Amino acid sequence: MGSWLRILLILQTCVLAAPQTVDIRTWEARLAEDNEKKVSVTTAAGQINLLDVHGLVVAIPVGSIYEIFHTTRRVRRSTKVHNAFEQACCPQGNTHQTSHVLSAVVAALAAPAGSAKGHYVEIHWFGAGDNMVTLELGKDEYVPFMDWLQQISGVKWRDVEHEREKVLKRVEQRAGSAFAMQMPFPQADGSVTFHQYLVLPVDDNDNTDLYFFEASVKPRNVVGILPVTRGWSINNCVFDVEVLYGKCHREVCEVEAILLPTMTYRIATPNPISLTKVSPESDSSCLLLQKQQAERSQ
Repeated sequence: MGSWLRILLILQTCVLAAPQTVDIRTWEARLAEDNEKKVSVTTAAGQINLLDVHGLVVAIPVGSIYEIFHTTRRVRRSTKVHNAFEQACCPQGNTHQTSHVLSAVVAALAAPAGSAKGHYVEIHWFGAGDNMVTLELGKDEYVPFMDWLQQISGVKWRDVEHEREKVLKRVEQRAGSAFAMQMPFPQADGSVTFHQYLVLPVDDNDNTDLYFFEASVKPRNVVGILPVTRGWSINNCVFDVEVLYGKCHREVCEVEAILLPTMTYRIATPNPISLTKVSPESDSSCLLLQKQQAERSQ
């Protein structure tokens, strides 16, 4: 019995001490941002390295990666209307964990029917700022490549086309729940003009997103999707919908919250607001709103 116990302990020690294996293969891809340049992708010393015939092109610290997703449509989001929306919607320093994939979903919805399709993997990481690279891979390579990225980074990849299909169903099912609101845009002369959007709240388990539409609640009219936290509240100063915004910069006012009479949606709030109790928002948000309205009328 003692011999068997010693053997079992030795086997268990060997299993625990065995190092985890990581696939160190080299992947062939094209760098979408650089005229489809051919690059090889590999990993070494805690970095993902993109190399061309001349040497290192991009080095990505594995521990800095925070988002990986796949899309079949290469859309230049900087040229789309929702890019302007994103620049105006959110406070500076907003966390990035969901913003890029939601932006890609909006771009996919806006893409014209029959647009060319490929397989693009977008990687986002923090370095000297917020960084991104987009790689095009073959139809048999992109899934194994993303699985490899997920394995070495610990970041779960997401599929934009799957998210797009979910958005289409949500909009179809809940279009009647949208409400109208106005977003502030400062002008050169110091005044503020307001652009009207239709806003559709969509709850998915513990998460809430606000879908913003221009003109009508149709998928092709989506200009932005914002993750928010929500809380039941008594907003005595609100009769319809009010927007509480913070600093206004040139052409941008940072939206902090959207207030309804009995609900508050807060953008970029780090901790969810409990829905089990009613919060007297009028004690805080209404004072800020009244100050904002007084400044606007001057």
